[in-house]
Amino acid sequence: MNIKSIKDKIYDILKIVNEKEFNDLIDKYNDLSKQNIGFQNLIYEKNPNLHSDEYVNRSNRNYKQQKKDAKLIAFYLPQFHTIKENDKWWGKGFTECSNVTKAQPQFLGHYQPHLPDELGFYDLNHTTILYKQVELAKKYGIYGFCFHYYWFSGKRLLEKPIFNYLNDKNLDFPFMLCWANEPWSRRWDGSENDILMPQNFGKDDYIKFIEDIMPFFKDERYIKIDNCPLLIIYRPHYISKVMNDAIKVWRDYVKRNGFDDLYILNTRTGGFHSHPSEWGIDATLEFPPNQGFAAVHQNIYAII
Repeated sequence: MNIKSIKDKIYDILKIVNEKEFNDLIDKYNDLSKQNIGFQNLIYEKNPNLHSDEYVNRSNRNYKQQKKDAKLIAFYLPQFHTIKENDKWWGKGFTECSNVTKAQPQFLGHYQPHLPDELGFYDLNHTTILYKQVELAKKYGIYGFCFHYYWFSGKRLLEKPIFNYLNDKNLDFPFMLCWANEPWSRRWDGSENDILMPQNFGKDDYIKFIEDIMPFFKDERYIKIDNCPLLIIYRPHYISKVMNDAIKVWRDYVKRNGFDDLYILNTRTGGFHSHPSEWGIDATLEFPPNQGFAAVHQNIYAII
């Protein structure tokens, strides 16, 4: 078997675009990136990966939630709208769509970029998209949304879509919050190099934080277990010196405001290996692709 036949066989197995299309695609991305122009629309209809066998068309079926079914909660990233801070740090008009469109195939057959179809390059400044997302979530059996909440000693970022959701009671869909408590840096992983927005959570912030999110807890749509609002702390160990004390204050505060308690979870990410009970936390949850649940024997949740 000659080299060409071998290549053709591999391409067939991997269900990939041919080598010329692959190389042309890389060249196009590189050229357009150098020109520093908006190339979303230029590649949208010409990208051969739009026709990948991995692409899944919208189903004609609607999922019907049963009482015995697991309640799947989808993490919700609110960074699909512009804010002045991102304009300053990453360039005017930056949203998460900017990153999605720049994804490049790293090997033959790599299905990238994943360009939007159903909702397009949407803008979360408008509530219209929230209604469409709720519709899709219900269709595919999602129980609720878990909004990433960015709070830095009273300073909020990316909060507009979340407050739009809170204030529009016609959005009939359960939700909860994940306090994304790591600092923002240019490495996107909360590392301490080149910090854009620090996280200096201290004693004075205990009450400020719980007061800030109390309107969400009091909303009828907020997800609760036995009258205990669920709250995820993304990386409790980042503010380890005060986390236990803060949680005690929060539990007391919600009890004085009509709830039985809080139900607090952490994510297993960023090097967190402790048992949740050591932190006064009720449960832990997976945050793929980070570490799993080795040696954790308390309540475990998986939120997609």
